[in-house]
Amino acid sequence: MAENEKQSRKLSRKISAVTLAGALSVCCSMPALTADAADIKPIKGTIPVTKEAVGWYTTEKMDNSKYTLYAIKVPESGVLSVSPISASAADGTKLPTRMKLYNSSKVSIADSKDGVLINNSGYKDGTEYPQMYGVKRGTYYLGFKPKGNLLALGIDYTPVSMPKNTKKSKATVLKKGGKYKMKLFAAGSVKSHWFKVKQKKTGKLKFTINAGGMMDGGNASSGKSKGLKVQVYCGSKKVGKTQTLNKGYKSTFTVTYRAKKGKARKGTYYLKVTNANKYANGVYQIKVNK
Repeated sequence: MAENEKQSRKLSRKISAVTLAGALSVCCSMPALTADAADIKPIKGTIPVTKEAVGWYTTEKMDNSKYTLYAIKVPESGVLSVSPISASAADGTKLPTRMKLYNSSKVSIADSKDGVLINNSGYKDGTEYPQMYGVKRGTYYLGFKPKGNLLALGIDYTPVSMPKNTKKSKATVLKKGGKYKMKLFAAGSVKSHWFKVKQKKTGKLKFTINAGGMMDGGNASSGKSKGLKVQVYCGSKKVGKTQTLNKGYKSTFTVTYRAKKGKARKGTYYLKVTNANKYANGVYQIKVNK
């Protein structure tokens, strides 16, 4: 497995399954708390988001016909990872939960109309990782509509600074063969990030973008999330067509500018990366191949 794929998967799996299992034992009124469940807390008011993975539980009876909202307070920009677990049916059938992210005005900003479907293990349905959101500092709401009743909620958080390279004049310099640069797109808005690299002589110029940390907000099936859009410039002139990178763990492409056999001519190149719409949020990594 490529190193960049490992990093993205690691970022998306930081919530402990053992901790969530402990949360279930608390919610189901087990006679004794286990050590794993010691840090599971009841939901009271606004949920504080911390750098440490924290489990929460609720005994509130939910109306399964609508979303029940819980306020969360994010201390700084970063990636929010959420794993809700709902009760099973009386016959043991596992019941999923639908989830949405709302802004401080309680407007859904990152998910389709039907929300993200979360299976009974707390993972986004059809995957082995929790749902993640790119967020700024501030107050948000998590909305849940479980088929059963919400028992436990795992929340993890990884700080990632908001990019400053939102203008061409502030483009982040990339060096050939350098390490990946990680950048964040926050849910609910469309932004562009600029990068530049100096091509000292005619030759191959290949950028590798790892979009494994870009979430689709459950919109892949509805077509609302359009992934990342990438446009290359040499100076002020566009190089080729705008490319769209859909959700995936690795996307690579080669830039060609006025040269034969896939070689880019000497000059300063700029790369403009844009989240295609407000539903495309999270983190991605970028580097220039040697």
